[in-house]
Formats: sequence, structure tokens, C-alpha cells
Amino acid sequence: MFGLGVLGILFAAGKMMIDQKSGHGGGQHAQSLGMVLVGCIVASVASGIVGGVVAAAGGMA
Repeated sequence: MFGLGVLGILFAAGKMMIDQKSGHGGGQHAQSLGMVLVGCIVASVASGIVGGVVAAAGGMA
């Protein structure tokens, strides 16, 4: 799951570099980079919450 996040970050950064070199700025790809980072944060928080609930219920975390 987090491997996909890393790939998303690398892809967005690559697109930003290409746009910067061609003189287009790269603002649109900066927004997509932010979305990837927010997605990674949400996924990590969700896994922590689920692990806590499972541990509190006496299951295997």
C-alpha cells in the first residue's frame, strides 16, 4: 500500500521536473503531490485506528 504512495510521489515529482524544464511551472503537479501525501497520511492513520480497535477487542493486531 505504501509502495504505491512512494510511486505516486515519484511520478508527481517527475512530472513537476519535466514541466519546470519545459517552462510550464508545474503547479498542477504540485497539487497532485499534495493529494498523494494526504492519501498516505489518511492510510497510515486508518491502519493505526484499526490496529488499536482489533487489539482492544482482544484479536490479533
